[in-house]
Amino acid sequence: MIIPTAEQIRYLDNYTIQNQPISSIDLMEKAASQFVNYLLDNHQLISTYHTFLGEGQIKIICGVGNNGGDGLAIARMLINKGYRVNAYEIDFSPTKSSGYLENKDRLGNKIESLIECTSIDQLELTEDDLVIDAILGTGLSRPTEAFVKEVIKHVNRSNSKVISVDIPSGLFPDDNSQNPIEGIIQADLTLTFQFVKQSFLQSNTGWLAGGWKVLDIGLLEKGIDLLTIQSHYVSEHLIKAFLMPREIFAHKGIFGHALIIAGSLGKIGAAHLAAKACIKSGAGLVTVQGPKCGTQIIQTSIPEVMYLQNSGENYIEPFKLKSNFQAIGIGPGLGQEKSTINALKFLIQEVDVPLTLDADALNILSNNPTWLAFLKPGTILTPHVGEFKKLLGINGKGWNSDEEKLKLLKDFCFKHHLIVVLKGAFTVICSPNGNFYFNSTGNSGMATAGSGDSLLGIITAFVAQGYEPINAAVTGVYLHGLAGDLALEVESEESLMSSDIINQLGNAFNVLHQ
Repeated sequence: MIIPTAEQIRYLDNYTIQNQPISSIDLMEKAASQFVNYLLDNHQLISTYHTFLGEGQIKIICGVGNNGGDGLAIARMLINKGYRVNAYEIDFSPTKSSGYLENKDRLGNKIESLIECTSIDQLELTEDDLVIDAILGTGLSRPTEAFVKEVIKHVNRSNSKVISVDIPSGLFPDDNSQNPIEGIIQADLTLTFQFVKQSFLQSNTGWLAGGWKVLDIGLLEKGIDLLTIQSHYVSEHLIKAFLMPREIFAHKGIFGHALIIAGSLGKIGAAHLAAKACIKSGAGLVTVQGPKCGTQIIQTSIPEVMYLQNSGENYIEPFKLKSNFQAIGIGPGLGQEKSTINALKFLIQEVDVPLTLDADALNILSNNPTWLAFLKPGTILTPHVGEFKKLLGINGKGWNSDEEKLKLLKDFCFKHHLIVVLKGAFTVICSPNGNFYFNSTGNSGMATAGSGDSLLGIITAFVAQGYEPINAAVTGVYLHGLAGDLALEVESEESLMSSDIINQLGNAFNVLHQ
């Protein structure tokens, strides 16, 4: 799924109106209908928001633009279903949109009170009410102010449950770095039209949307082909398109030989997790290169994996590769001994095999930033936020907003021709050409020891099988998150372990093969 900018959303709206053809008012009617159908089809909303029972009312707060027009259409449809509805007009502009005026006319006398709200005192909200926020939409270009901002602050102070139409009022779809939080609705749920907004996926603003659901309103896909889209929300559909089918006469040699370089004294478990995830993600052959102290552990715990014993007793020493590998993953539990640093330096400078670097490999790289120039184009780095800061050579907070973080990420990938998997909620993968892929799977239970080790193994497996590095990274992150979601069906967020994720990889593949 693409993540268009606010300007691109307007273009696609207009393109659909001109080429479907469909009138603007009918497109609004379609959006409102989808909103209402979702609200009524999902019965948990009735039990979560006590509005439809008891003494509460549905209170729809409308601006005078097209988002407010959507709100009035929603009001009309809910009244026709028998619900108690009051609507409030927040008149922030002398110019009302034609869509708003048409829906106001269609509403007619169906509603007991369409209150032209000029004072906060007119907007009485209780904990039994459901507020539908239709004040401002994606066309907003500056922070809220004056009475509109006071209304938003009033809603946020209330104990009412809030559902936003398309986007929380006051929130920009894209860059909110200069947009004060106090002027933005804090929704419990956002029912957004056609596309997820990038601001929903960022830690500084995503919480404002609450839970969110994308509703299809039928914008023409042909218009998308005319745009340059740089941000994507990774869907199951995309991953199914990336997956390479297995031929009936295939053998293990076809699916690549992956090398996992990992482990040190006391951290051989990291090598175990990475290697097991790699073999369970489809690599035909997997070898672990590790110190002597890990030989028996790996040979016993994963008999399907070969062990290339390094000359180092407890840590990796410099070595020469004698076998033909299609992909190398390095870093989990590696340590940062001087001999290990030298081994990584040799690997980066001398080995012409696609690399994926994680954990201590990234820490070593951060301490030796000139080595970035020796990484082959398309090398994959998988840092968490702290490791990414070290790679950038910055300390402390690092950036003032998620928007600044994404810019630094984009510049870093472009400068060094690298692919970076920046781990976290909605893990974002950035390609050398500046495309962002926000992952849609995963949960907070995956914030646990060894989760990154298993991800390294999964991505390395896809590279070994011949996937383009960017496709390997995107597919690996999605599969890792999907396996984590399946593991959560039998575990809790507190109890989930990395091995639980690995054990669900088969089920995750089966979901994708359906």
